[in-house]
Amino acid sequence: MERITIFCRRRDSGGCILAFLFGIVLMLGFVKHSCARNDVGQGITESGNSPLKISLNILSRQYNLHDDIDLQITLQNVSSADIYFPAKGDFSNEINVILREHSSGRKIDSNFVASLSPPPASAKDFVKIGPRKYLDEKISISLRDYELHLGQKYDLIVEYRSSLPKRMGLGLNVYSSEMPALVSAPVLITIIGN
Repeated sequence: MERITIFCRRRDSGGCILAFLFGIVLMLGFVKHSCARNDVGQGITESGNSPLKISLNILSRQYNLHDDIDLQITLQNVSSADIYFPAKGDFSNEINVILREHSSGRKIDSNFVASLSPPPASAKDFVKIGPRKYLDEKISISLRDYELHLGQKYDLIVEYRSSLPKRMGLGLNVYSSEMPALVSAPVLITIIGN
């Protein structure tokens, strides 16, 4: 955010007040404009009753048809209890990446297939996320795996769906397959080149 500095002379208090008010109006317009632009590409879902919140961050909003996109996916524990995840916190195998046409909402088919991890054998095979803590995962996808078109806009979404049944959670408070999928808010991207 840019800093606005206003200099006033003591004798001109009326002009100083007007300049101050004008500065506030400029600042509010800048804040409103910055929030609406969403430059870094961030999608955060509302957690509702879920103990977790998922968010997606990307570095750019414009890509070529053959680019790779690095996705930063964050699962945040918004509950007051510990939540456990298998496979030492690597949840990328349970992430589904979705691209939809922005104008129609039509889902774009992909050749991307996630692999599943084997279930944990003991409690030490789990990682704990405490209250208000988070787990980050970076994955990369190739836009070549999707049937995209030059000049089109697409919504990029990630979905986390646990593959671990509660009965295999070894008595721990796991986010199990019986719980609903977590879906990020969409992040708008545009295909600008080949």
